[in-house]
Amino acid sequence: MSYYSGYDAPYYYLRGVGAGGVLLAIVLVLAVYAAVNFILRWNMFIKAGERGWKSLIPFYGSYTEWKIAGFGKEYISLLLVGIGLVVISLLLGLLGAFGAILDVLCWVVFGVLLFIITIRKSMCLAHCFGQSDLFGLLALVVFSSIGLLVLSWGVCSYKAPEQKTDAEGNPIPKKNMLTGIFSDIKAGKQIDG
Repeated sequence: MSYYSGYDAPYYYLRGVGAGGVLLAIVLVLAVYAAVNFILRWNMFIKAGERGWKSLIPFYGSYTEWKIAGFGKEYISLLLVGIGLVVISLLLGLLGAFGAILDVLCWVVFGVLLFIITIRKSMCLAHCFGQSDLFGLLALVVFSSIGLLVLSWGVCSYKAPEQKTDAEGNPIPKKNMLTGIFSDIKAGKQIDG
């Protein structure tokens, strides 16, 4: 037995079509956004001397972007820490409620560290293209598509991060990415790679 009359049937049909149309519109908008970002990253990679197709491969494209900014090894470290955190998360799930609290705490700490390191990477990427720290923070972190548009089709040119040397010409090891940002801020210096 049906709870709605034949008169109500078109209403239920149209309500289903409306939800499907909204879902289709959301999927199309996300697909266009992803395609535009792939094109912008492709042009930025070419400008930096890398092959554009590297932007299409998920983890390799991100690694290449970090390498352009001068932090390729740090990306691998973050990826390994994330994989390790997933394993720890699975093990903490065996502890019950206490494990769940520790699991949430681990993920919050990892998220904060990832956010700080992503800000530093964006600022260093902005420096490689001759832009300021403010551009790296606002355009590459907050409004990433606009920042990628400026870097890929703007008048800025790419300059690879320089390896710093001491008085004798020996390379100085680069600061740790996480501690380096805090020491630069404390010293009141402009953040650089």
